[in-house]
Amino acid sequence: MLNRLSIRFRLNAALVLLGALLAIIGTIGVIGMRASDANIREIYSNQLASTSLVSKAQLNAAVIRTTLDRAVFHIDAADVPAVIDKAAAYRTKSEDAWKQYKGLPMSADEARLAADVDAKRTTLFRDGIEPLVAALRAHDAAAVDKAVMTVIPPMFVALSAAVDALDRNQAEQAKAAYEGAVTRSQNFLWLIIGAIVVGILSAVACAFGLDRAISVPLSRMLGSFGEISRGNLTEQIVVTSQDEMGALTRGLQDMQRGLIRTIETMRGGSDSIAGATKQIAAGNMDLSQRTEEQASSLEETASSMEEPVSYTHLTLPTKA
Repeated sequence: MLNRLSIRFRLNAALVLLGALLAIIGTIGVIGMRASDANIREIYSNQLASTSLVSKAQLNAAVIRTTLDRAVFHIDAADVPAVIDKAAAYRTKSEDAWKQYKGLPMSADEARLAADVDAKRTTLFRDGIEPLVAALRAHDAAAVDKAVMTVIPPMFVALSAAVDALDRNQAEQAKAAYEGAVTRSQNFLWLIIGAIVVGILSAVACAFGLDRAISVPLSRMLGSFGEISRGNLTEQIVVTSQDEMGALTRGLQDMQRGLIRTIETMRGGSDSIAGATKQIAAGNMDLSQRTEEQASSLEETASSMEEPVSYTHLTLPTKA
């Protein structure tokens, strides 16, 4: 089937195939780079940011508690209002960090865990921190003691447990994202390697096919030309394809047959000339023989005529 395809078509097909492989390899590389960029962007802008914001919110919540603990031991101290203001500043930082975190994209599981943390934070601040601050402002030692020793600890423990669960979920998501990125990178790597291997094999196949289509028939034709130039017209020229080289081989085959017919025609003419020459030579020999016979006859005639003439010359003086 390939022998029926033209060399021009095969050359164009080879170039198109190699160009397509280059485009595929380049496309895979670009897609892989974009996927890697997306993974890095996701890790930096979402997962790393969410982990950092959750930690910042929880850290500031813990600092609020330790800051207020300083005022608990000296509820009548002059700096209690300043301590309360400092705790309020930490609460603002904690609330801002948590608000930024809730604005980030998250999975369904993470959203569920974040909602649990949000509820426990609300409970801690509403039912624990705010009553403690009110008791400190009122210098109510009993209320302060109750808030610090009874109310706030279980709330903070529950919040810490919820935050730990959220942290584990984020760690699992980060691990899954990392493993997915590694898997995608490996897949793209294998795709690129496969495309390169296919490209190399295609190039080798194209080179082999074009060599068989061009070099091999051309070598055979050069050998046939050499035999013809040496006068050997008996070598058999075989057409093995239907492409341009096949047409050229058929032309050489027709030329060989034409030369054979020309030589046969010349040989026939030479034989005719040789036969005519032999006939002419035979005619010349016959003519020469007849000429000799006529000459011999003339000599005999001449000799027979000499006797009467001699006799006449002898008798004429006597009569006188």
